Amino acid sequence: MAALATLRHRIQSLAMPQPPRLLAGAMSGTSADGVDVAIVEITGGVGADMSAKLLRHHHRAYDTPLRQSLFALRTAGRASFSDLADVGRLIEETGANK
Repeated sequence: MAALATLRHRIQSLAMPQPPRLLAGAMSGTSADGVDVAIVEITGGVGADMSAKLLRHHHRAYDTPLRQSLFALRTAGRASFSDLADVGRLIEETGANK
């Protein structure tokens, strides 16, 4: 019975109006051209009642040595944890630098 009451409460809370939420996301795709960052505002409840509005987008290009490293790792088909950590650090620095 407690589980049913908890589920009922959760469903009711989802139907209530939600305050706007700001979310940031970053990704680097298979083209290895750089890092894209987006900030979106989410409004509404859940499902069809939810909407997203892009507030800001920024692309930071990778420099040539980093792109070459990424393609070399991909071509090799395998990489050590050390190699992945090195490239991961360089990607993070690219996103953090102005």
